[in-house]
Amino acid sequence: MKTNFILISLTFLLSILSGCVKEKLHTFSGYVFYDCENRVPFANKEIAIVRRGPHKEYGRSTTDENGFFSITFNLAGMTNASLKLANSSKILALNLGIKEPLNHGGEFFLSATYNIKVYLDVVNQYPSNDFLVYGNKTKNSGYGDTLFGPFQSKLLYSGKASVVEPSYPISRDYINYSLNDDNTKRFAAHYDIQTLCVDTTVVTIRLE
Repeated sequence: MKTNFILISLTFLLSILSGCVKEKLHTFSGYVFYDCENRVPFANKEIAIVRRGPHKEYGRSTTDENGFFSITFNLAGMTNASLKLANSSKILALNLGIKEPLNHGGEFFLSATYNIKVYLDVVNQYPSNDFLVYGNKTKNSGYGDTLFGPFQSKLLYSGKASVVEPSYPISRDYINYSLNDDNTKRFAAHYDIQTLCVDTTVVTIRLE
């Protein structure tokens, strides 16, 4: 009788532990494309959910012919989760912010871009011997220049910029600018990219 009681107790305990594990399972899914313009599916490639620093892999999946993937993994102890190509340093999304079991169904890109317009709003024109240096922090997004005074309000740049490490679902980027390359007059305008590929982000550099 005592042996049966112990067996029943162990079975009950294992069922409780099993239930706890199941409650922590999470499914993260979405589509991966090569770029925004052509939207060619990134097919038959391994995708992984990982923690950065120190590295730990939570789960992985292989994309199908449409670029779709679905990764089910245990949430226990998860911190700082990122989506990346398996066996590669290429990051598809940072800071996934996974908190509860649900399917996200997001879109991710190997070469993510967004549209941007940069305006100069001038309060103080400054004399001709002053100059403004501005540009994106990634230094490879297609804009950035030196502008000499006196300054006038105008559109500085309109076009595309690349996302080096997109966060899901919002990416944050910066425009750095300085007067006369002076450390005491360096500024940064940050902005959030709500939707990759399609939405246009407007940023204003204000000179006072």
